[in-house]
Amino acid sequence: MDTPSDLLLARYLAGECSSAEARDIDAWSAASPAHRARLEQLRAIWTARRPPRTWDVEAMWRHIRRPGFGHGAYWQREPRRWRPALAAAAVLVLLAGGVVAVMRGSRRAPPMREYATARGQRITLQLPDGSSLQLAPQSHVRIPAQFGDGVRDVYLDGEALFSVAHDATRPFRVHSQDAVAEDIGTRFDVRAYAEDSTVAVAVAEGAVSLGRLAAEGVVVRAGQIGTFAPSGLVGMSPEGALADYLGWADGRLHFENVPLPAVLRAIGRWYDLDVRIAGPALATRSITAEFTLGAPDEMLRALALAVDARLTRSGTGGRIITLGGTP
Repeated sequence: MDTPSDLLLARYLAGECSSAEARDIDAWSAASPAHRARLEQLRAIWTARRPPRTWDVEAMWRHIRRPGFGHGAYWQREPRRWRPALAAAAVLVLLAGGVVAVMRGSRRAPPMREYATARGQRITLQLPDGSSLQLAPQSHVRIPAQFGDGVRDVYLDGEALFSVAHDATRPFRVHSQDAVAEDIGTRFDVRAYAEDSTVAVAVAEGAVSLGRLAAEGVVVRAGQIGTFAPSGLVGMSPEGALADYLGWADGRLHFENVPLPAVLRAIGRWYDLDVRIAGPALATRSITAEFTLGAPDEMLRALALAVDARLTRSGTGGRIITLGGTP
């Protein structure tokens, strides 16, 4: 095959290309030591564990809009089969941070700027109104291109921590599934992964209105956690669990009486690991613990000790972790 683009190689490293594309890249890599070196160089960049990156949203898109952009190493014309879905779209692949930023728009829908993190990655985005958000691993946020003109709306799948520059004349609203969280001068975390049964909002400062419609929301105040169910009901979780939602921004994973399967899902997102349970007994256990974000080995050993289980590794690079049996 011809030399694959960096965009295609990024999709290959993220496991998001087709089987045919993967076979072509494998053949291209095997054909030359230089090709293999290039792929391994990008793999090292993609999988590097680095401190969270901070991206200036407006600066990024000014870079995309500048005359002549589109001829660099990280830009290519979209394949024909993508064109209907990416009408009038611009795509920027930031391999150094493993982040994909996309501009989507059509005649019927306003253009959106989209940012996505993979497992084991997080970034901080500075918004043009002075607000910021930290995007957790395996998360996706959409921000209107005209953000700040009137209502400030963002659309989240996954988890993010928001620090909002309050402006009563321009409400800041986070849309997740069917829930809307509206800022009332605050710093708050929204967690809304696809596998979660509720949308959770943990408020560090100020207050948030949470509900199906912002005007009908329940006020969640500093120190509280509000949960939005698919039925539209809003409840309050125990205040002691606040660190479960806010600790990651300070480099800590905190779990307060959290079921082990949910703990392992979080570890999988943060460290790009596939952590499994062998046997039904362990699945009923709950964990109370706090770990420092860093190398996962010590954390996994401590977790295995806490549940009295044996830890085994398998798969490429030992990325499949199984907890089961007795040590």
